[in-house]
Amino acid sequence: MPPEAAADRLRPNVSRRLRHALEGRATGRVAQLEDGWPQIGSAVGLPADKRAELESDHALSEYDFVAHRPGVWASVVILITDPQGRVLLVAPSYTGRLLMPGGGVDADTGETPRQAAAREWKEELGIPAAVGTLLATDWVSHPDIPRICYVYDGGILDSDALKQIRLPHPELLAWHLVSPDKLGHCPVPGRFASRLHTCLALRGSGRGAVELVNGRLPE
Repeated sequence: MPPEAAADRLRPNVSRRLRHALEGRATGRVAQLEDGWPQIGSAVGLPADKRAELESDHALSEYDFVAHRPGVWASVVILITDPQGRVLLVAPSYTGRLLMPGGGVDADTGETPRQAAAREWKEELGIPAAVGTLLATDWVSHPDIPRICYVYDGGILDSDALKQIRLPHPELLAWHLVSPDKLGHCPVPGRFASRLHTCLALRGSGRGAVELVNGRLPE
């Protein structure tokens, strides 16, 4: 049954436990509860406006401050093309969409975004990594956990290099070369297509990395 319906049918303390556990799962944090109520230092149960008020008043300890700060997911993608300018996209098994190669940054192990890009390159394509310059950072809005994506230039792969690609089955099902003007006919999310077009234009421009918001240059 829907979570709200389940919560309405449970004892009050169990209902609170369920609601806050779901909130914690949605934000990727641990809910520290007592009899179903969040305790100070828990990453859930404190509204954003109240958290901001306590921070401005310096009313939180160092540990509570860290626990209550909003969580952000960091990820990387790599822009790779062939000599004809077609973009390399992969087809993950867990979604019906095409994506640029990449993945999450393992920040809890001390991994940096550039290191994550090199790791994901090797894991997803099975060939030596050649991570180039940073093209953009893209802030992706999300109701639960915002994401920041680092877009790196993977350069141009010739036909010999492309033939050596070995996908990690079953995670990735296939790879494709797609002309930029055909992206609208592919299962590529709109903001990702916008991000891709912007980063293609940045290649070789000498402009340096830009800041994107949901795949677009901020107005």
